[in-house]
Amino acid sequence: MEKDYRIPVLVRSMTIIDCISNENKGIGFVELQSRLGVPKTTLFRILHTLEREDWIERTQDRYHLGYKMIHYGMVTLSRRNLRNVAMPFLRQLMEETGENAHLAVLSGKK
Repeated sequence: MEKDYRIPVLVRSMTIIDCISNENKGIGFVELQSRLGVPKTTLFRILHTLEREDWIERTQDRYHLGYKMIHYGMVTLSRRNLRNVAMPFLRQLMEETGENAHLAVLSGKK
């Protein structure tokens, strides 16, 4: 059996971030707690930490992803060369089909 080296609080934090990211208008504390089944005190402390570190923001009573997420997302995108590699193939596809071409990357394990 393979040993699981994951850190539970980090997994829980990433699950919270993932849940927040799926909500266009943000998500409230009670709804987050209900969906994830995380103890209230644990959820409060994780949300407080993520907010203090600028990973998430709270407006009124709803949580949203913070600007730090955008920053690191942009850094990651700028370091990827996939767009430059794919561009000649996308142009060729557009010329051959007369249609628009779009590059998408499947992400995640779901």
